[in-house]
Amino acid sequence: MGRNGLCIQIEAVYPEQNKKNIFTPQYKIIKTKWICTGWKVQTLINAEPVSGYILEIKYDQYQSIWIPTQIVINWQKSEEPGTTYYDVIMFKSYMFNQPLELQEETSPNQK
Repeated sequence: MGRNGLCIQIEAVYPEQNKKNIFTPQYKIIKTKWICTGWKVQTLINAEPVSGYILEIKYDQYQSIWIPTQIVINWQKSEEPGTTYYDVIMFKSYMFNQPLELQEETSPNQK
């Protein structure tokens, strides 16, 4: 984690399989806050890369609320160099279990 609480990287280690997954989030700064725009993920076995993917999240803004509308996934496998696969997941017709309410932003010292 970064000093400001921003996640920099996550590593998931599987010793019995000699495997490691490395997750690196991507962010976009909006005014004084950040929003996660995706992840870069790499899988290593015996310290050699075997696969990886990039997950990109696209948003639309509703008033001051950012709502994800699309996820684009691009991935590669080491046994197929130069070949990239992709998929797109689209979101629409959101249903919320409660009404959206805009709240005033408070500083950490205020309650």
